[in-house]
Amino acid sequence: MNNGFKTLLLPIVVMSLVAAVPFISNKIELEVASFDLTSEIALMQSYASASYCNLNKYWRFSACLKTPETQLVAHLPDAGYIAYNSKLSSIIIMFSGSSEFEDFIQDVMKELVPLDNYPSEFLVHKGFQVSYRNIGNQVLKSVALLIGSYPTTTIRIVGHSLGGALSSLAALHIAHAFPQIIDSITVFTFGQPRIGNRHVAEKINLLFKDRYYRVTHEADIGIIRKTSNVTLNWARDVVTFFPTNNEDKVWYHCGREYWLSDNTLFECSSNAEEDLNCSTGLRNYTNTENLLELLILPTLYQDIQDHALNSYFYDFGDYC
Repeated sequence: MNNGFKTLLLPIVVMSLVAAVPFISNKIELEVASFDLTSEIALMQSYASASYCNLNKYWRFSACLKTPETQLVAHLPDAGYIAYNSKLSSIIIMFSGSSEFEDFIQDVMKELVPLDNYPSEFLVHKGFQVSYRNIGNQVLKSVALLIGSYPTTTIRIVGHSLGGALSSLAALHIAHAFPQIIDSITVFTFGQPRIGNRHVAEKINLLFKDRYYRVTHEADIGIIRKTSNVTLNWARDVVTFFPTNNEDKVWYHCGREYWLSDNTLFECSSNAEEDLNCSTGLRNYTNTENLLELLILPTLYQDIQDHALNSYFYDFGDYC
C-alpha cells in the first residue's frame, strides 16, 4: 500500500468511525465452536488465500497445497475463481478482497439501492451490487454447468473483505436462480463489511439458517491503546464496522458471527442484531476527539494490515 493510498484513505475511515459507541465484550457468554467446524473454516481460509494468487501460474503452490483435490474451473477477473473439490464433492466459489484503490472507492459508495431480482424493500450497498453485476452472469453459468455434471454436489461460497459482501450477493442470486439447491449452499466470509438493510439480513438468515459463517478476529488479542483521556480496547479490523450506523440503524450484518479471539473460535448469536459479546463489543471508545487522536496515519495503516487474511488461522506470507 503506497503513501498516497493511505493519505486518501484516512479521512474516509475517520468520518466513518466517529459515530461509534462504547461496548465491552464478555467471552464468558459465548460457546466455543467445535473442532470440526473450526477445521473447515480454516480450510476455507486456504481457498480464500488462493484467490490472491495468479491462478494460472500458482494453483498448485502455497495456499493451494492445503486443497490438493481441487480443480480450477473458472477465473473471475479481479474478483476470484470457481473450482470443484472432488473429495468434498463441492463447488467452491471464491471472492477476493479489495486490492486496488478503485475497489475501495466501490466499497465506500454507501447508497442503498434495491437488490436485483428481489422485492423493492430489499436494499443493498450500491458499490457492492455494481461490483457483483460484473461477474454475476459468469457465476450463474458456471454453477449451472457444474450442478449439471455433479447433481449431488454442495456449494461453498467463500469471501474475504469486499469478497465477503460479494459472497452474500452471490448466495442470494444463486438461491434465486436455482431454488432447488438452496439447502446445499454454505457461505464462509472473513472480515466482511455490512451489506444492506434488515430485510436483506433477515432473508439471508432465513434462506441459509446456520450455514452462513461470518468470521471475524481480534487482532493482537485485544490490543490496548491510550489517548490523553481514555483507554481503548479495540479490535483493529476496521472493515467489519463498515458502513457505520448513526442514530438510524440502516446497515446490518448477516449470518452468524464466529469470532477468532485468544486462538479460540467463539460462536456468537445468530439473529440480525450484532452480538456485543463478540467483535462489535470491542469498540470501546467514547468521543470524536479521542478517536481523531487515536487514528494517526501509522496506526490506521496497521489497522488495515490487521484486516489482511493472514490475521486468521494461517499466515501464508505472500500467499503464492
